[in-house]
This record gives sequence, structure tokens and C-alpha cells, in this order.
Amino acid sequence: MSRAQFTKLLAISFKNLQVLPYTLCCNCVIPTDFPPGSVVPTGSTDMGNVSHVIPSIHPFFDIGTEAINHAKEFTEASGDPKSQGPTLKVAKVLALTALKLMRCPDTLQKVKKQFEADIGQDL
Repeated sequence: MSRAQFTKLLAISFKNLQVLPYTLCCNCVIPTDFPPGSVVPTGSTDMGNVSHVIPSIHPFFDIGTEAINHAKEFTEASGDPKSQGPTLKVAKVLALTALKLMRCPDTLQKVKKQFEADIGQDL
């Protein structure tokens, strides 16, 4: 399982998902749907302040462990060969997102414009 994790600010900023290249690209490469009734994983981030200044995404993905992030067991699981496939896929999606924004200035401007319009909304 993999999905983009959005803060409330980002959920507002990227409510029009066609503006967000990561989501478009990610949905083609990595399924982002969770089965009905399943628990959608969440997490914390150290980039919260950044997301209040510029459009940001904080993707996370499953590497096939029940270990909690930042635990020794998670660190060990991240080195397991089975975790490398999902990690490489997500890295490629992030690289393609950056490429899309660099090659399509109109898309980047749409993201910035939407962010600026939404940042003033009551969070």
C-alpha cells in the first residue's frame, strides 16, 4: 500500500488533484486505494513548517513490516531486499514529479497559484 499523506493545509491546497503531478503519476504506478474498513496508516512529519510556506507533499509507503517507523526493527526492515522494490517505485514517482514540474512551468504555476489562494483559508 502506498499513498500521499497530506496535512490539512495540503488537503486544501491540492483539492484539485489534477494540479498535483505526484498524485497523477503515483496513481499510475502504485495503487493508492485501501480496502473498505481497513485502517489507513498515518504518520508524523518534520516538514510541517515547510508545508505552510510552499506546496509540499509527504509520501509514505509500505515496505512490508509491522515495525513502527524510527524503531530499530523498522531500520532493519528497510534494508531487507523486499523493501527495495517499493522504495525504488516511490523514488521514481518523486523524480517524475520533479521532472514534470521542471518541464511544465504552467503546472508549477497552477500548483503555486492554488496554494497561494488556499493558504489564506481558515485551517
